[in-house]
Amino acid sequence: MILSSCGDDDDDDKNGDPIVGTWESTTFSQTDCDSLIPDIIDFSCGSCFFNEFNADGTFSSTINVPGVLNESLDGTYMISGSTLTTCDANGENCEDSTFTLSGDNLVIMGIEGGCTLSVNFMRG
Repeated sequence: MILSSCGDDDDDDKNGDPIVGTWESTTFSQTDCDSLIPDIIDFSCGSCFFNEFNADGTFSSTINVPGVLNESLDGTYMISGSTLTTCDANGENCEDSTFTLSGDNLVIMGIEGGCTLSVNFMRG
């Protein structure tokens, strides 16, 4: 699952974790689908995805596409290089994604529902 929420930039300096904070989606792409699901390129969903990464290794994520999907997830996360591993609140159902960070822009890419999903976020 690709994530969402609120944080404080001061936390970045305390633990060295550059993704600590609140992130709001700007666009997403869904490509390379292995089923009949059509590709979606650079769909502007402005605020469909919210991620909050906390300095204590927890996160909150919300996906809200009106009339289609409204889902929240809380759990833990860990970073190793450019790999972001997220797990649910029970420490189960872990998923790996890759991420790139450039200033206040974060891109998270992973496999979701048989497609490659890429979400672009801006720090909130």
